[in-house]
Amino acid sequence: MQIALGKFDEAINTVKGVVNQTEKDGQNRVLIFILMAKPLCNQEKFGDSKRCLEIACGLLDKKEMDSPLEVAEAYSEDIHAI
Repeated sequence: MQIALGKFDEAINTVKGVVNQTEKDGQNRVLIFILMAKPLCNQEKFGDSKRCLEIACGLLDKKEMDSPLEVAEAYSEDIHAI
């Protein structure tokens, strides 16, 4: 909601607080990093935004070996989140 309202600093702070509460290699952590990338991009912090997406991709790559179906579902959800 904060992103939609253009409150990018607040959105980033909210997401940073949530990321520490998520499972280290969990699907929710992937979604959090993807959500964080959007307001960073809107603030033209492209390097930081790219890093968030790289972290999300790295987490998905790790999980893909164990749970390919779960990763496919995460990619599907990620597309809808953006």
